[in-house]
Amino acid sequence: RADDVTFNTTIGIYCSFGCFERGLELMHSSFVRYRQKPNALIGYNILLNGLASPLRPTSTEPTALNERVTSLLDEMVANRVQPDTVTLNTIIKVFVDHGFMELAEASLTRLLSLQTHLQEELKASHPLRIVPNSTTFSTLIHGYLHRGLKDDAKRVLILGE
Repeated sequence: RADDVTFNTTIGIYCSFGCFERGLELMHSSFVRYRQKPNALIGYNILLNGLASPLRPTSTEPTALNERVTSLLDEMVANRVQPDTVTLNTIIKVFVDHGFMELAEASLTRLLSLQTHLQEELKASHPLRIVPNSTTFSTLIHGYLHRGLKDDAKRVLILGE
């Protein structure tokens, strides 16, 4: 029987070769076939990272990409999988890699709001799982500097202090 590592590795391989939809299908079929979520948080983070793949054949138009990210986040919540700091940083990286800096920065606010909502809804007693860290801010800063937007990079630097 396949295990979590096998499923998540295979999902990652599909995504790295631009076959995001196949990775998503595998994730869904593993839910149904084994009536369990094979370390779903890691699987979802791998899928989100797959959206950054330069081999991904589908549209990288900002609205379509944002809708796909939102769809995966909604699915995570429906499956009672709480996003974490890796989820936040992965989403920011996806938008930065595609040059959508406004969406990248908005993701920070969006996920922190989602976390508050989830903790209330799930009556979670465990500590917060989405905590912006140096990777969060350095990814945003790098994205702005790469595009020559020094003032925005400086603003994020101050925000991260």
